[in-house]
This record gives sequence, C-alpha cells and structure tokens, in this order.
Amino acid sequence: MKKLKGFTLAEGLITLTICGIVAVVALPGLMAKRDIVEHHAHLQKAYAELNDFASYFQANHSMTASEYYRINGSTEFYKEFGDYLATMSKVSDWRHDSDSSVTKPYDFYTLKTHAKQNWPCDTAGIRSDSLGRLISFDDAPKEGYNGPRICIDTNGQKGPNTFGIDIFSFLFTVDGEVIPDGQEHPKNWYDGQGFAWEAGALRGAANCYNHVQGINCAYYAINDISPLDSSRTYWEDYIGRKDYQK
Repeated sequence: MKKLKGFTLAEGLITLTICGIVAVVALPGLMAKRDIVEHHAHLQKAYAELNDFASYFQANHSMTASEYYRINGSTEFYKEFGDYLATMSKVSDWRHDSDSSVTKPYDFYTLKTHAKQNWPCDTAGIRSDSLGRLISFDDAPKEGYNGPRICIDTNGQKGPNTFGIDIFSFLFTVDGEVIPDGQEHPKNWYDGQGFAWEAGALRGAANCYNHVQGINCAYYAINDISPLDSSRTYWEDYIGRKDYQK
C-alpha cells in the first residue's frame, strides 16, 4: 500500500502564511465593495420612501408637500413627516444662524477633497428616524418653485459622512414628487447657472464635487451614471474605483 504523505509543520505554516496574506490583500477590497452595495441600497430605499411620503401627503392634505412647507414652515412639516415615519427624534437644533452654544452634531465632508462641508439643509435642526438616518430641511421654496430640499445621511453618524456616498439631498416638487438634487426640472429655482440656497439645484457634472461640493451627486447616484463618463457607473466606477479623484 502506498503511504500518503502529509504536510510537514513547515509546509503547513507556509500554507497558513500564504492564506493570511491573500486574506489581508483581498478582505479590504471585499469590504469596500460590500460598503458600496450597502450605500447604494440605503439611497434607493430613502428615495423610494420619500416619494411614497409625497404621494401619501398629497392624497391626505389636498396639496403637495412642497406647498404645505412653503405655507406652514419647517416645524409643522417635521410633525407631519414624523407622524408618517412613526418615530422621529431630535438630534440637534443646529442651524446656520445658531449661536456658538449650539454646535453641529458631527462633521460632513466633500467627496473629492474630503474637506469639511457646510450642511446645505440648515434651517430647521437635525432629526433621526427609526433606522438611524439623519434628516434635515432647507429653506421654504419660492412660490411656484420646487422645494424644500431635504438632506439625508443614509446611515446616520456612522462614516464616511461624505456627500455623494452616504449623504444625499432631494427636492420636493410642485407636482407632488421628490427628485434627486441635480435632476433638471422646469420648476427648479436656479440662480443663473449656479446655485440658490432657496430650494435651488446645481447644474453640471463638475458640481458633483466642486466648490459647492457634492449636492447634485444624488442625481448620478440614483441613476448609477458616472458624472465624468455616462458609459461608466456611479457606484462601481466613480465611487468604487475612485474616479472622482481624477
């Protein structure tokens, strides 16, 4: 009978070492890909729920959420939004005109330069829902135009807290829907070719990471299109392969 030859101790240790090296090399990439899949799923869920809320609101109030916010303001709208979500708790009263005793609960970052970024939805404080998402609103819209803007950090204070990865903004529209910031609409309020804080929007692919830093990444992320090349994807190429650093 032929005797089977087993591994020596040295060979076993070498094999384990090789397996360990492969794991060290492969795991970060696998974890990064998992994170991207999760961020994408969180965004899609938030977007669907916002449109569900907009439809529900119009059916029950005989006016759009956009019009209600313009007439009644953020405090009343938060109540309506909280009732729909079943639970909403206050995280911070911070707003752009807060005094020094009220600080931002955490920092937000731009995509390309990872610089600290001002929060574009900064007029009504920050709230948390039952999933831990952080939600805030911007100024009331001008009459006849889309708004308000709503910002959502889709995984709460857990990192990376970066516009275009886990922070996105949307606009309630005058026709009772919700669109990702950056999507063209005849009732968007534009200030020339740039940006207006009163429920405005950004134009152009460069605005996905430039001076006003990432607000209209929502449009590209929802549609999974790279803002640099429409033949490439947002999540796998622009974020996953870090095309945004080019």
